[in-house]
Amino acid sequence: MDRYLVHEIRRKTRYHLHGAVSTSCPTKALLPRLLCAGAPVDQQKYNGEAAIHTAVRQNNLNSVRQLLQAGATVDVPDRHIWTPLHLASRYGYVDILRLLLKSGADVNRQGFHGWTAMHYAVREEHADCVELLLEYGADERVCDNDGRRVREGLRYGVEPLYAKV
Repeated sequence: MDRYLVHEIRRKTRYHLHGAVSTSCPTKALLPRLLCAGAPVDQQKYNGEAAIHTAVRQNNLNSVRQLLQAGATVDVPDRHIWTPLHLASRYGYVDILRLLLKSGADVNRQGFHGWTAMHYAVREEHADCVELLLEYGADERVCDNDGRRVREGLRYGVEPLYAKV
């Protein structure tokens, strides 16, 4: 695939990488070909979502890995200030979470409402994500925009995780 083809794809559809990382993409070879041809790896859609956000939402570990190897920004925020790490924690995708953390994602970065990845992992009761985040230095003392810490959120239905935090 040459740069002309990438230009044509870009001209006809603004978010071609987002489609290529989709689990419903008919050809798995499309993403590496687009990246090799110089497709803009951090291009964001109208909602601020980059291709790496789409890959995380789709639980597509291989695409996340390829995007990171191509230079995708590991902590790129969408318009809600959610990073790929926030999404992986929220959905409980521990393998993607591990890859993002190994790639240098900020474990204590605050997003929407001041929540960190730990807030999402605890709220959604993903104990394996909580353990991994703690292993990478997640600070359970970080307050959200309402002044609540992760431990305080535990009182609202996630008691088994209290011992871990």
